[in-house]
Amino acid sequence: MNTTLRSALILAATAVLGTSSAADTIRLRGSVRLDSRATEIRLADVAEIEGPEATRLGTVVVGTVEDPSQAIEIRIADVRSRLDAAGANWALVNLCGRNATVRPRLSAGVSAPRPMDGLSIASAAPPAPTAAIAPPKAADPVLAASIADATSLRGTIAAIIAGELVVGPERLRMTFDCAEPSLLDALPEGARAEAELLGNCTSERVAFNVRLWIDGRIVRTIAVGVRPEVQVELARAVRELPRGATIGEDDLATEATWASPPQLAAA
Repeated sequence: MNTTLRSALILAATAVLGTSSAADTIRLRGSVRLDSRATEIRLADVAEIEGPEATRLGTVVVGTVEDPSQAIEIRIADVRSRLDAAGANWALVNLCGRNATVRPRLSAGVSAPRPMDGLSIASAAPPAPTAAIAPPKAADPVLAASIADATSLRGTIAAIIAGELVVGPERLRMTFDCAEPSLLDALPEGARAEAELLGNCTSERVAFNVRLWIDGRIVRTIAVGVRPEVQVELARAVRELPRGATIGEDDLATEATWASPPQLAAA
């Protein structure tokens, strides 16, 4: 992710106790290019849409193209506000993904992305969030495959990291650091969590800022740290080989090991 274009990755996971059915999904793409004649940016242009309620919202306008020579950043918070105004039923839809960048048209020079004009949300302005709780407490590693289908905050964060590292859940494990680990698996009744990725997933420790919402207000803010590791296979010699010897398949064996993102980058 280009540091000059760094934008917060926000994923809103609605978790209401007692609801067992899977919600529709609207997942913002990281980068898109529109048709050269487009003057409006619709939800379906910048998001992957799954489910009937999400499909109904596909035509909602989430931005406009004022200068086709400039990149435009569509912020997930602004998308949520637009969908709120369009009557989105958040009990049926989950909005997730990263801020979407609409790239300039091919015939135009590329410039840095600019934020979409801010939307007025004064009527639902929340009180100041509480301070993040620190220091976090370490836990045992969790295999992403074991929570891949979970609708919990833990499963949501795992899906973000797997998508950022482009790795399957069976090859990803994570150690969660959180002062309130119970919130990772179950939220209070009527609450939803909004997890904001701070930076990227290429460091030893990935940081998230999690806000808990109840009745349209932020009631708590907590810090969640995650230490991701990816399973890789390494080749090793099964016997001592003389210098200059030709190495054959029988001379090597593979073994699985876990590596952090910085270790993968250095390999």
